[in-house]
Amino acid sequence: MTRLPGGEVLVAGGTGRGGPALASCELYDPDSGTWQATGSMSTLRGGGARILLNNGKLLAAGGSGADGRMLACELFDPDSGTWSATAAPPAAPSRSTRIVDLDNGLVLVVGLQAENGRQGCSLYSPTTGTWTPIALTPRIEGQPTATILPSGQMLLVGGYGVNPTSVDYGAPMSDCELYDATTGDWRTIEKLPAPRSHHTATLLPDGKVLVIGGRIERYGPPTADALIYDPATGAWSEAPSLLRPRIGHTATLLRNGKVLLVGGSDGGGMTKSVEFYEP
Repeated sequence: MTRLPGGEVLVAGGTGRGGPALASCELYDPDSGTWQATGSMSTLRGGGARILLNNGKLLAAGGSGADGRMLACELFDPDSGTWSATAAPPAAPSRSTRIVDLDNGLVLVVGLQAENGRQGCSLYSPTTGTWTPIALTPRIEGQPTATILPSGQMLLVGGYGVNPTSVDYGAPMSDCELYDATTGDWRTIEKLPAPRSHHTATLLPDGKVLVIGGRIERYGPPTADALIYDPATGAWSEAPSLLRPRIGHTATLLRNGKVLLVGGSDGGGMTKSVEFYEP
């Protein structure tokens, strides 16, 4: 789901009941509370990443189609309600794809399937519609969180180890890295106090990053631990624990500065509970 510049929300692709990938798209109008169909994608696309570009169009990258993982990328034009093809990245996006908007107008995609299972990275230019491969992250991992800091750098936190010779997904990782868009370089920074995967990371109004919940051990229960990363010092510190453990939750910064935690699993099943974090 992506909020468009005009305030409408676009739901694009995904999977239907029974698991088939979809190409259909719909628009939700929050003023009228109604849905209407809009132009369908040219390819079936379940999963993958969506991001609103600075030119007002939406980029859909990665995901799975009728024949598995796909390279094809498309652009949605809210003015015409139509999709058009754009250049494909140099490698197929994996299940751990993350796509973030950099301050310089470029889009960074982390999670392309590179050699030996390592994370491939590439920059997409909305101006030229082309991709440029960049340096790989120093590690083999899956599904880190990706947060753009006030400095313009991107912070990757945690994730889980990946066995490059199989589809086995391993133990949570404590590794953290910074990507500098001005130099194109990755830098390893202080590790998490404990490994973590399937967590959330939320940028706070003071520029610090709040990491919430997730899993510390492979196949282990959710954790109630929370951490804060301070870009000024490059150090991690403990935050107050959650009221209940969570994995698969959402963590959204509200206009009043609080962080809203919704849903997920507490280890005993899915939960309806909601909590606030007050910075």
